[in-house]
Amino acid sequence: MYAGRVTGQEAAGAPARPRDSSAAQLGFAPQPYVRWFHPFELARAGVRAVLAEMFGAYADKRELQAALYASSRVAHRYLQLDPADSSSPERKEIWLDFVADLGDGFNATFAVASLLAREQLVLAHEGRSYPTERGALLVMGGDEVYPGADRVEYAERTVGPYRAALPFVADERAAPHLFALPGNHDWYDGLSAFLRQFTQRRWIGGWRTQQERSYFVLELPQRYWLWGIDIQLHADVDGPQLAYFELAATRLGPGHSVILCTAEPSWVDVANGQSEGYRNLAFLESKVLARGARLVLVLTGDSHHYARFREQSGRTYITAGGGGAFLHGTHTLPERIELTGADAGPGAGVEAARSLQLEKVFPERAESRQQLPGIFRFTQRNKAFALLWAALWLVMGWALLSASLPPGSDWAPAATFTGRLAEAGPSRADFSSRPGTWLGFTLLVLLDLSIGYFVHVRGSRLSEPSGAAAKWGAREWLRLSFDVLLWAVPALAPALVFGMGPLAVLLSALARSPAAVSVCLLVLCGAMVYVSHARLSVRVAVGLAHATVQLLSWLFVATCLASALLSLGGIVAGAEWSPLWCLLIFGTWLLSTALSAGLASATIFGIYLWFAGRYLPKQLNDVFSALAVEDYKNFLRLHIDEQGKLTVYPIGIRRVPRAWQLNLDPDPGAPFLLPQEELKAELIEPPLQL
Repeated sequence: MYAGRVTGQEAAGAPARPRDSSAAQLGFAPQPYVRWFHPFELARAGVRAVLAEMFGAYADKRELQAALYASSRVAHRYLQLDPADSSSPERKEIWLDFVADLGDGFNATFAVASLLAREQLVLAHEGRSYPTERGALLVMGGDEVYPGADRVEYAERTVGPYRAALPFVADERAAPHLFALPGNHDWYDGLSAFLRQFTQRRWIGGWRTQQERSYFVLELPQRYWLWGIDIQLHADVDGPQLAYFELAATRLGPGHSVILCTAEPSWVDVANGQSEGYRNLAFLESKVLARGARLVLVLTGDSHHYARFREQSGRTYITAGGGGAFLHGTHTLPERIELTGADAGPGAGVEAARSLQLEKVFPERAESRQQLPGIFRFTQRNKAFALLWAALWLVMGWALLSASLPPGSDWAPAATFTGRLAEAGPSRADFSSRPGTWLGFTLLVLLDLSIGYFVHVRGSRLSEPSGAAAKWGAREWLRLSFDVLLWAVPALAPALVFGMGPLAVLLSALARSPAAVSVCLLVLCGAMVYVSHARLSVRVAVGLAHATVQLLSWLFVATCLASALLSLGGIVAGAEWSPLWCLLIFGTWLLSTALSAGLASATIFGIYLWFAGRYLPKQLNDVFSALAVEDYKNFLRLHIDEQGKLTVYPIGIRRVPRAWQLNLDPDPGAPFLLPQEELKAELIEPPLQL
C-alpha cells in the first residue's frame, strides 16, 4: 500500500495519485455490501459463531496485551498541540470525531470517511450554520470491518477507503490520531488482525494509530478524559483491563469530566430483560463517580442507527453506529428504560431509581417503518439464497420420487409419486368444466394481495408495529390476527385449489421415504431454531407455521408442474413408457420444481422477515441485514472549547452516493474519488451542549 511517513515529510513523499479508478491504482478493490443471506456467508457466519462460543474465552488476547505493554503509559495525553513534545503550546480546545460500524459496503463507508477527512465541515440546521473542524482524534467505536476480521477484509473494506478519503497530511504534527475499540466482528479471530492493524503505530492514510491495547484512556484539555473500554466475548472485564482503569481512575477528581466509549448499547438490552452487559458497564461508571468526577457522555455503536437517551441527571447515552454498515431500524426502540437493579456490583448503590428517556432517533420511527416493505424484494436481492432452498427441494423431490419408482424395466409412471400428484392435481377438463371456480379463486388471491399492498406497503395506520417494550393489548392482537388472515390465503392455496388429494399423496409417500422425512424435519427444526430470543411457545408456534407454509408451497408447485408435464407427455393411467422418456419427464419435473419452489420459499422467507420486523423486534437485525439499506448514515463530532464546554454535533447522511469518479485534483491530500451526486451532511438535531 503506502509507505509510512517521517516527521517533516514534504508533499514529494506523498503517495502517487491514481491515474484511474482501477483497484491497482487505488490500492484496494471497492467492495459491495456483505450479502448476509448468501449460502457461503451463512455457512461462514455459523462457523464463526460456533468457534467464538466454544473457544472465545481461550482466544482472549487482552491479558497478553497487558503482559507485552506492562510498562506502557496509562493515558495518552493531548494537553499540548504536539503530544510528542511536552514543550509545545498548550491546547485550549480540541475537536474529536466518533464513528462506529464501518468497513462494510464501499459507498457508505467511503461517504462517511470523506466527510471525516474534510478539514472544515459546515453544517446547517433550522436556518443556522455551524462550522466544525476535522477531529484531532478519530475514535472508531467498534466493528471496524465486516463480515469478520482478517488482513484482507481490513485492507479492502476499511483501510483502503479511509486512505482514499485522506491520503496524506504533509505535516505529521498536524495529522489526526486514530484510536479503535473492537466490536464483536473484530473479535471473531481473537483480536489478532485488530491488534496488527491498530496497535502498531500504522498510518491509515492521514490518520495514525496510537494505542497499544484494545482499550485506552485519553487525557484531553479542560480536565476532560475519554475512556475506551473493551467489553466483548462473554461481556466480562478482564483483570488487566480492570487494573488499567483502576489506575486511570486515581487521576480523576471533582471538576473532571469523563466521556466513556463502549462497543455495544448494553443499556438498551436492559429493556429486554438482559442486564448482564450493562452491569459491567455500570461497574466502570461507578469508578468514575466514586472519584467525584462527572460522567457526562456514553458513546457506542453496534446498532446501526442514531439514538440518544438521556438520564434525569443530564448524563447522555448515544448510539451512533452509522459508519457504513447496513441500517438498523429505530421503530422498536423503547421510549423509556428503567436501569434500577441493573447496575449490580461495587458502587451500584451510589444511584437509585435511574431511568433513561429516548429523545431522538435517526432515521425517525416513521422512516424506519417505511423501509420494511422493501423486504418483499428479498428474492430479487438474494438469488443465491433461493438456490439454497432449491437444493433442499431437489433432495426432497428426488427422495420421494426414487422411493416410488417401479423396479426393473416395468415403468408405470402413473404409479410414481409424480404420477399420483398429477392425478390429484387439476386436468384440462377441470379448467373447462369449472371456470367460475378458478376465476373466483384467482380474484380472491388478487384481492388479498391488493389489500396487503395498500395496508402495508402504502403505510396505513394498521401497519404500525408496537415498540419493543410496549405491552400488547386488544389492538395489537387484532392487528396480528388481521395480518395472519391476510397472508393465510396464499399459504392455503394447495387445499383451496386441489382439495386434500395432494396432501394425502404426500403423507403416503413420506411413509416410504425416510430421507424426505428428514428434509421435512430439517425445515421444521430450522424454522423453530431461527425464531431467536423468544419464548419456547412462540418459537414452536411461529416455527411450525413457517415450516408448514414452506412445505405447502413446495407441494403446490410440485402438483402444478406434475399435472402440466405429465399431461404434456401424454401419460394416462396404466400406460407404459420407455425409461428414457420417463427420465426426461421426471428429470424436468425435479429441476423445475426445485427452482420454482426455491424462488417461492425465498419469497416466503422474506414475508416471514417482514412479520419478524413487526412482531419479533429481537430479529430486527436479520430483517435489516436482508434489506441492506445504504442510506441514513451518521457519525459524531465533539468539541471541547476554551471554557470547558462540551458540544456534540450529531451528523447524518440521508442519502449515500451510489457512483464515484476519479478526482483529478493534484493536491496530495485530496481524496482519490469524488461523488457523482451530492454528498450532503446534515445535523440530525441541534448541537448538544453537555
